[in-house]
Amino acid sequence: GFNKYWVICSGTTMGSRAGLLEYLLRMQAEAMLCRQRHPKPLRRGRLTVDVCIGGADQGFHNVLYYRNQFPGAHVVPNGEGQVYTVGIFPKFHLTLKQDQEGFVINAEGKRVPVIHQSDEFPHINNFIYNRYLTKEITKINFINSMTRGARFSNTG
Repeated sequence: GFNKYWVICSGTTMGSRAGLLEYLLRMQAEAMLCRQRHPKPLRRGRLTVDVCIGGADQGFHNVLYYRNQFPGAHVVPNGEGQVYTVGIFPKFHLTLKQDQEGFVINAEGKRVPVIHQSDEFPHINNFIYNRYLTKEITKINFINSMTRGARFSNTG
């Protein structure tokens, strides 16, 4: 089984144009295979679950990676590269560290260029807004976009 492998976040995939096009083709093929195997949502007790949407890309991504379907791909440990994925931090009662200016830092004390899944950290979103976005977007639209997927607007 796959339970001995680390989960790799599909939301932070990077690469060359050619590499990403190949990635998307393989992900699309995996999604189509899922739909062939599960043409209708499944009943699980009183719930109806469509296993081919709602986060299924995470599973497709990991299965394909661990089956070596992404030639030349490599994984950068979380926080060591360009992206720090923090969505799971609250589940494990982890906190984000910040330097004296408010920038998020990794375990080595280096600033992290991109923070992924920061919606559970209102103080981080406030820092981002106050530092970079005060003229481009209203604060309420920014905070809504970080928590509920609202559309950006520079008018209110």
